[in-house]
Amino acid sequence: MAVQGANGVAGSKRNSTAGVGWWHTVTGDSPGGRCLLWLHGRCCAGAARAADLPAELKYVPPDAAAFLYLDVAALYEGKLGETLKKTKSAEVITTLAPLAKQAGLTLADLKVVVVAVPSMQEPTGFAKTLSVATYRKKYDREKLVAAIRESNKGPKTEVVVTENVVRITSPSPFNPDGKITVTHDLTDDTRIVSLNGLGDEYLKPTAGVGCHTAALKANATAPALAGLNLNAMPAEFRTQELPPEMKPFRPIVMADGLFASGVIADGKLTVALAVKAKTKGEAAEVEKSLDAGRVLLNTLIDTTRKGLVENYERPKELGGLFDALQAGMKGAKFALTDSTATASMSLPTDAPLDPLFDVFTGGGLSGRQVSSNNLKQIALAFHNHQSAHQFFPPPASLGKKGKKLLSWRVAILPYVEHDALYKQFKLDEPWDSEHNLKVMKDNPMPKVFALPGSTDEQDKKTHYQVFVGNGAGFEPTGPTKITDYTDGTSNTILVATAAKAVEWTRPDDIEFDPKAEVAKLLLFQNKVCLIAFADGSVRAISEKVSDQSLKALITRNGGEVVSDD
Repeated sequence: MAVQGANGVAGSKRNSTAGVGWWHTVTGDSPGGRCLLWLHGRCCAGAARAADLPAELKYVPPDAAAFLYLDVAALYEGKLGETLKKTKSAEVITTLAPLAKQAGLTLADLKVVVVAVPSMQEPTGFAKTLSVATYRKKYDREKLVAAIRESNKGPKTEVVVTENVVRITSPSPFNPDGKITVTHDLTDDTRIVSLNGLGDEYLKPTAGVGCHTAALKANATAPALAGLNLNAMPAEFRTQELPPEMKPFRPIVMADGLFASGVIADGKLTVALAVKAKTKGEAAEVEKSLDAGRVLLNTLIDTTRKGLVENYERPKELGGLFDALQAGMKGAKFALTDSTATASMSLPTDAPLDPLFDVFTGGGLSGRQVSSNNLKQIALAFHNHQSAHQFFPPPASLGKKGKKLLSWRVAILPYVEHDALYKQFKLDEPWDSEHNLKVMKDNPMPKVFALPGSTDEQDKKTHYQVFVGNGAGFEPTGPTKITDYTDGTSNTILVATAAKAVEWTRPDDIEFDPKAEVAKLLLFQNKVCLIAFADGSVRAISEKVSDQSLKALITRNGGEVVSDD
């Protein structure tokens, strides 16, 4: 492999146009093809620094389809850290280290996180991931192993511990053999290496040379890095037709790769993005795409500002964030060097970032917006269940003699990022059996089932329910399929906000009686009731809606005409 500057001579060259970075073009015969490398000037200190590759980055496959590296400890120092500590950033960052809580650790204990996707060539490749989390202090290995065993109890789940390596094998409809293995290497008591569906060869640092190698070494001191190897994407990634609004960005899609870095210096957070094309001419087109992206982002910010301010509880602070973002984009710098196009922008480290994390976690949105987001996630989970099993989850799982066992809310747990909780339930027992009742009481109710302003976290009750029986979206005798919704998925209610709350694991929903008044069974807040439809959309139904129209929306195959009220 040769590392060359713009003039074709090995080495590096200062890019005075961008004013913020160093660049290299990396060429070679690695399987992933050519890849870009963008180095921020504050992060590169010559060959001596290049050798000091953090241990966590050594696990990233040299030709990985994608990777993300965060030096959490470094990001939390200084003014940016002070800003982040006031936000819900902990909820965002700890999602990258899911075992932290089980290990008895907090965000303050987290040092570095790396997440990588080795390949996306196969359909399920994006789900096969590698993650490395390093902590400032030792974790209790025995406690963590015990917690993993407890959270993965299930008749079809096997947990095997061999020499501090934990392997969890469970059913998966997405793999040819119907199983998936999650591996946790706990050999180092300050580091956890986790594999999702990957072989043991990923448990050790890689020694090969590939697309990301030089980039990783030269950026070793940057606190935030991300890379995307576009040559490792599925073939259809480049051959599929782009929607009209995305066509200006086709040159980026056709490029070799992207590399991004985030650096804190002089009271600013500077984010730099470089796109490596195949030729200088293609790079010039990429540069136009980057500038078009700036225009599009400005438009999106204006639109998003208007929409979020209406639903956000602190509109002035949110407006301050948008002002900072637009100022950063106004001062964005673009450069073209050989076959690499670069763009960079800076934000003050004391920018009001808390609204960003609040919106991202749902904490700063109005109750109506959070509820709408919950219903969208639930509807998506229904459709993912349909894709995996060819039917929607029934309102209740049934045991011997047709006895109701557990709610559909338990069935969709794997599709709302609560697979570990799902595995704790005994699916052949009712919701109020000694074991299942204990699981419900010992675990917080998933937030996706909580209605803002109306749900008491202590009673574990939810207002999100389905209509059951007499031609409604669901029947008590078994599951329904999306093809059963002959009235049209956009005209049929999937999940409603019910007036009466029930325990979230309890198979209790809204019984549909065509002869009774329906509106009184729904919860109207500020004169509207939020409802998820079978097409995945969420709409607000006015309290003035007629009973006839409501019943037409409840039935899945009644053939009624829905009025405009």
